[in-house]
Amino acid sequence: KKVTKKQPAKESKTLHQLWVEPKKPQPKRTSDAMKGFASPSNYLQAIIDSLEDELMVIDRDYRIIGTNEAVLLRHGKHRHEVIGQHCYEISHDSPEPCRVPDHECPIKAVWETGKPAQTTHVHVYYVNGERRERYVDIIASPITDDQGDVIAVTELARDVTEAKERLEASRKQLHS
Repeated sequence: KKVTKKQPAKESKTLHQLWVEPKKPQPKRTSDAMKGFASPSNYLQAIIDSLEDELMVIDRDYRIIGTNEAVLLRHGKHRHEVIGQHCYEISHDSPEPCRVPDHECPIKAVWETGKPAQTTHVHVYYVNGERRERYVDIIASPITDDQGDVIAVTELARDVTEAKERLEASRKQLHS
C-alpha cells in the first residue's frame, strides 16, 4: 500500500484575526440586516452581544479570547479585565482549572474529544461587592479551522438557578 503524506495546510486566519482585529469596511451586502455596521465583524459582535446567555471563546490555555456583553454585565467587569484571563478565574473566582469532583470541565472535554460537551456548574458573581453563587448549564463546543482542527472552544452558560430552586421546592412539598 502506498502511504501518502497529508499536504501542509494552507495558512488559515487565527480566531483573533477573524474576530478581534479591525476589518476594512466591506462592500455593501444585499442584506438589510447588516446596514449600519462598518464591517461583518461588527455585525457578528452585535449578534453575539444580543444573547442573554453568557458566551466566552476560550483558547487551549483556558484563556478568554472573546466574550459577549452578558459575561461583562454579570461579572461587573470591562472587556479588558476579562480578555486574557483564565476562564476559571472569571467563572469560579478560582486560581485553578475545574476538575472532578467539584466541577467537570467541559472545555477540557472538547479539547480532548473534538466534540461538544455539556455540564452544570456553580459560577461565582459579585453583585454590589457581595459574592453570589448561581447554577449554570454549560454547553462547550469546538471552533474548527478549514482543516477541521479545533482552534478554540465556545462556552455558552445559561443561568438555571431559579429553575433549580423551583424543582427543589417541589420535591420538598412532595416529601412533606
